[in-house]
Amino acid sequence: MRSALAMIAGFALLAPSLAGATPVEVRFLEGVTRGFLVLRSTTGQTLAQGDLIQTAHPDRVDSQMVFRFKDGSLYDERVTFSQQHVFSLLSYRLVEKGPSFPEPMDVSFERAQGRYRVTSTEKGREKTSSGTLDLPPDVYNGMIVVILKNLPSRRAETVHFVAFPHPAHDPA
Repeated sequence: MRSALAMIAGFALLAPSLAGATPVEVRFLEGVTRGFLVLRSTTGQTLAQGDLIQTAHPDRVDSQMVFRFKDGSLYDERVTFSQQHVFSLLSYRLVEKGPSFPEPMDVSFERAQGRYRVTSTEKGREKTSSGTLDLPPDVYNGMIVVILKNLPSRRAETVHFVAFPHPAHDPA
């Protein structure tokens, strides 16, 4: 589980593919969603309970997925996106902290300002990095289910994610 979450969270923008990915067209508008989530191990043991809350506004959709682990850990992912003709990620934030996440992280980025911020803990010391980030139009952190259900059947698509590696996984 830990390695899967680490792959979702990283620091360098993945290189654009040779195919030249494009934004995914909106086929199904997103609306209000409320989900009660349970995260289980492969043996069926409950690891965390969570919520999915999504609200739609005329100019954007706000979505939050939170898991609260039995050990007190927290996974909180928030995304805001627009859905005018194509999906466009506007802002993203991911917080991981607690015993399930030995290197706590708080990462965020916003398209309009072209800025990112990463706060992590490495060997007990808090470290903050920030800077500018030029996002391609098809970045979809926190939107994978939305994007998948909007693809026509039997069609593959290349999209981008911003990845923020944990300090312990940083090769430098």
